Amino acid sequence: MLEERHRTLPVALVAFQGGGAATAVTPNYGALMPSYVLAAVSLVLLFAFLMRFYIRGVKG
Repeated sequence: MLEERHRTLPVALVAFQGGGAATAVTPNYGALMPSYVLAAVSLVLLFAFLMRFYIRGVKG
């Protein structure tokens, strides 16, 4: 499960950032911010798409 191709997006972004808070590597924020925005926008779009099915289910 530690293979690179099995990582989720947040885990991959932390690895791309430099491994976490314990390292002395300065993150490249110019490359990280579009990745974080892409991850957030994809979740918002998924939520917006699935919300209509949730509402239909609640209405019965």
